[in-house]
Amino acid sequence: MGPSAFDCSGLVLYSYKYAGDYRAVGSGHYRSARSLYYHFRSLGRASRTGGQPGDIVVWGGGSHVGIYLGNGYAVSALTRGVRVHRLNALTAPFTAFLHTRMNR
Repeated sequence: MGPSAFDCSGLVLYSYKYAGDYRAVGSGHYRSARSLYYHFRSLGRASRTGGQPGDIVVWGGGSHVGIYLGNGYAVSALTRGVRVHRLNALTAPFTAFLHTRMNR
């Protein structure tokens, strides 16, 4: 896991740890995209609306995650590296924002 190679959840966990807010993503207890999604859903902090910069974005029901940047853009680890892209640019459909509350 990073900083020279990432999968999608590894990028998210590394980024929040580097930003000093590792607790916002469960301090590493939720290692996959799907487990992050289910964790935030169980807390009532997953929704299809109201994304804020710093929230986690989920695609494909938990098959992929990234970090929301705002204005319809996210950053995520793709097969060709870490990229900034639009929310609807992936083949997997947008599922939810996971509200990390990092933007408070």
